[in-house]
Amino acid sequence: MLMRAQSGAGVGSQLRQAVLPLDRTHCGTLLNTLDNLFDTFAATQTSPPGEVRYGDALFEAFKYFGGHAGPAEVATGAAGQPTGRLGFGPLRYGTPVAPEDPLAFSTVAHDQYQSPITAGSGAGCPAPSQLLIIAHAFPGPDDATRLDQLGYRYTPDPFAFVEQGRLADVWSAFLATADVSPMGGQQTLRTSVLNVSPAAADADQTRLLQSMAYHGRGDYFEASHDLQALMAAMRHVLTRIDTSAQQFTSLSLPPATQSGAPSLNQVTLGLFRPDTHPRWFGNLKLYRFVLDGVRADGSPNLFLGDSQSPSRPVLLDDGRLAPDSLSFWTHASTFWDY
Repeated sequence: MLMRAQSGAGVGSQLRQAVLPLDRTHCGTLLNTLDNLFDTFAATQTSPPGEVRYGDALFEAFKYFGGHAGPAEVATGAAGQPTGRLGFGPLRYGTPVAPEDPLAFSTVAHDQYQSPITAGSGAGCPAPSQLLIIAHAFPGPDDATRLDQLGYRYTPDPFAFVEQGRLADVWSAFLATADVSPMGGQQTLRTSVLNVSPAAADADQTRLLQSMAYHGRGDYFEASHDLQALMAAMRHVLTRIDTSAQQFTSLSLPPATQSGAPSLNQVTLGLFRPDTHPRWFGNLKLYRFVLDGVRADGSPNLFLGDSQSPSRPVLLDDGRLAPDSLSFWTHASTFWDY
């Protein structure tokens, strides 16, 4: 899904690309769409970032995936009420903004979504589905009545800027605990965030986005305005999302107390490949604990970090190492260069 947040209240988001398998045809379409967006941004100035409302965009994402039920209805399995444009269900919230992908809608008028989770969409998204927010500036205030109409109750603490009307992290918490689709089982949306303006002047933006990722049960990433840093961050984001969606048995031992030996903030992990030979091939990895401020709930933000990106954890939610994490003992090599 490629969705662009719009400026102004009540306009929702522009859905440029539906969620579809990235085969040769759809991958080419996505690349053409990205090229078009790049050319548009390069040729014109977009609306002021402060007018963008993250809450409207996340509400639109909820409805695109099905808009089935809120956290209060998950235990009973009942659909949320009331339905309609401002309530539950797939009826579009915002106003149509051309150009949009017709495959994202079930009606010619583009007023009702075709959920990528349902069998008819052809996408077959596994649960949980993943959202990636690419943000570059502090947003404008959200309309709190949207969450009220969905029956979602929350308090200002521990969210970042509820008092100022910025409810993006409240929305990400809603999506992570709601049921977005009428398909069997609870279908949630996890929200990861890529902050492309992590400068000191954007401290409020950074705090809000970190809170979004924390409450959205996703990951937080930063990239400066350097193209290479942005590309590296995007590769890391997509690798993590792809790995978390896969179901497989690892060939290496998972990191655990028994396989790690911490000493002087040096955590060594022995990773070996089991086979039928007396000696198992493997190697030894070195990581370090990182204390990076506090979490949104006030607890210390302590995690295992790697040598290249100590500001983000190297462990996935299920305890496995992220496939792109780099040990402190990993160095560039020309061994395979011929």
